[in-house]
Amino acid sequence: MSALENAKKLSSEQVLEKIADLDIQEYGLCAQKLSERLEAAVAESKEEGKESGIVCALNNADIDGVLLELLKSEPENVMEGIAIAAYAIETENKILYVPEYAAELIESEAVKTAAEKYGVKLLSIGFFVDPDQATLWRGGMASNALKQLIGDADWGDLDYFLIDL
Repeated sequence: MSALENAKKLSSEQVLEKIADLDIQEYGLCAQKLSERLEAAVAESKEEGKESGIVCALNNADIDGVLLELLKSEPENVMEGIAIAAYAIETENKILYVPEYAAELIESEAVKTAAEKYGVKLLSIGFFVDPDQATLWRGGMASNALKQLIGDADWGDLDYFLIDL
């Protein structure tokens, strides 16, 4: 039985309690407890009457490339973890953002298959640029690329959209 199937035998509140018991810290600048971040999202969404979403970003906070290596070696576990977090906050909105320099990673069959299995949407600015062409990201071009990334992607109905530039 998979971890997601086991999680779905519990209530979302029980899953949040299990996550809290694991004492998982976010990876990156804030290093907030994952359970606290998820609980805050649930509370704010209920207060505002909106649906939450899970947006996971493997970006510049991953200076050692650890998270990208994990995605490469264990895509099924990464996507299942995102699905469990989404179940814990009672949402179907799940997005994984990968930096442009690693866009080819999410083109791999293993990552695409795992993402599809767990309903995780994949996005990278690398989808909008030619990997064989040097790209200058200055001024208007960077601004327009960011507008396209934000405006043209199907993010679903999210309460929060966090971007770490």
